[in-house]
Amino acid sequence: DEVRTDVTGRATLSFFGRGEARLDGDTAVRVEDLSSGATAPIRMRLQLTSGRVWSRILRLFNLDSTYAVSTNNVVSTVRGTAFDVSRGGFGSSVWITKGFVEVETVWNGTPTDEIVAEGFKTAANPDNISPTEPLSADDKASEWFRRNMDADDAFVARASDRIAIEYEHRGRVRPDQTLYALAALSERAHLAFAGGEAPRLASFYLGRRLYGIKTLIDEGKSGLALQAFNRLEQDAKEALEAEVTSAAAPYLRIEVANMRILTQGIMPASPLYRFKLKLEDLEQELVKDDEAQALFSRLLSADSRMDEAEGFIGIMQLEEASLSLEAAHQGIENGRRDAEGVIPGTTAERGHAILFKIRALEMREAILRQRLATAEIPMALDDLGSATSTESVATSTEPTPDGNPTGFGTVPGTTPVDVTPPIPPSEPPVNEAPWDRIILAAQPNPIDVGATSQLRLVGSRSDGSTGDLTARATFRIFGNIGTLNGPTLTATTAGSATIEATVTDNGVAKTARTIINVNDAVALSRLSVSALGETTVVQGGQVPLLATAWYSTGFSAPVTAKTVWTSSDSSVGTISGTTFVAGVDGLGPVTITGSYTENDVMESGYVVFTVVPKSVTTGL
Repeated sequence: DEVRTDVTGRATLSFFGRGEARLDGDTAVRVEDLSSGATAPIRMRLQLTSGRVWSRILRLFNLDSTYAVSTNNVVSTVRGTAFDVSRGGFGSSVWITKGFVEVETVWNGTPTDEIVAEGFKTAANPDNISPTEPLSADDKASEWFRRNMDADDAFVARASDRIAIEYEHRGRVRPDQTLYALAALSERAHLAFAGGEAPRLASFYLGRRLYGIKTLIDEGKSGLALQAFNRLEQDAKEALEAEVTSAAAPYLRIEVANMRILTQGIMPASPLYRFKLKLEDLEQELVKDDEAQALFSRLLSADSRMDEAEGFIGIMQLEEASLSLEAAHQGIENGRRDAEGVIPGTTAERGHAILFKIRALEMREAILRQRLATAEIPMALDDLGSATSTESVATSTEPTPDGNPTGFGTVPGTTPVDVTPPIPPSEPPVNEAPWDRIILAAQPNPIDVGATSQLRLVGSRSDGSTGDLTARATFRIFGNIGTLNGPTLTATTAGSATIEATVTDNGVAKTARTIINVNDAVALSRLSVSALGETTVVQGGQVPLLATAWYSTGFSAPVTAKTVWTSSDSSVGTISGTTFVAGVDGLGPVTITGSYTENDVMESGYVVFTVVPKSVTTGL
């Protein structure tokens, strides 16, 4: 099948709730492979014949699942990331905006494989293959980039919402319910007589129990949830020995994958974190007979630890970030060792996928360790009592706009702005040892529009001594994201810009640069309220409610448990927790209003139910 857009057109292709491909105007793609069965791996492949396509794929937990976009001379393959591929008369280019992409380029008939990291791009044309280089400030400021980054956030939120709504429709089975024991007996009875449908039904029940455990934790009942999960684990281990549940294992893995998507952003401080780790353990139990898949699952756990490290760096909890990175490192080392025994016994395609994952994890660890070192610089300087110190401070090599860590470059179309620091520069003594290296750091980074970031310039010598050179530096900004007042940047516009600091060292001007990213200020914009069922309800009937907060960036998040609910007529219908309960006395319409407040901004939404006598047929 082929999909085309005209010059003014746009299109979005959705894949099994796990991915999106967004076509720009004047684009043509051919769907070469699009397959997924009830338990089969997801395999998606697009051929881009002209134009541009941006892809966002959720993390794929099955080793055999892949997503690829190809042109005549580039093939980009992923198992969960975001990237952009364009093709024109100049050749093909690939931008990586999240994760890592395996890019195969063909030049003079010879294919070349490389792994391209988040924040970088590569290109191939009939004459040559361009070296990998950072995405430029202009790239990140483009309308295509910014619109798709916002769309990525919205897609991830919608995907989580869809999963949550699906489980809400299944109903909750939780140990705090009066009929919990009866429900468990009913499940076993149904499984005993389900015949060929038993594997699928067992999966349905496991997913329902897992979601019930998650909602217990959401409501602050972590102890009860842990007991329920322990029972579920024991039941699963015992049942895996049975023929029916053994056949159900592929279905059960889908349920676990859904729960892992719902918990991907969970950090160690969250009550849901133990649940997240137990899901990883349960996945291992379900794939223990497939050595290659089991190894891949362990590597995904290392990836999760790096997600957490990245989150900790973002909020400047650097000790926690270091611990998470160390846990990830151990996982990578174990994976590399295990791969030596696993790869010879599996297929070439699976072995290649495992090696790619290990290499991508190694690259990600190196990048995060560099970011951690950069973040630690300002903290180390807080303890400096003079311009020098014997304490060794880690350094950063942030790329410049032209991709050269040490060369001079400017962003096309921008005018550098010179800012004189509040303290006039003073020349160092002639006999002072020169600085071997200077590093410019900005904290926090990224920031929102309206916020400020502090710049600090650090010098280091080969003997390990360091000094704060901020007061002696002159700063310039390449880009239009904000204004500089000495070493303080105030953000006014979303986008990216390069900050340059120059200091004179023994008569020699030395320069360092860093890139600052500014995000739109996120504000609550509306609240949508919906019923997870029919809105015509018989007397005494119940319907769960769902509240979704929408933000100025297009991002959304479920906030049902944090929403305050009111009824326009309690005799017709009331609210119990997050469920509408039709009255037994009143009839007719009743409006249920939900109100949610965040950062002093309150938004409301409503849904109208109609309560009818039990004798009326409603289609329920």
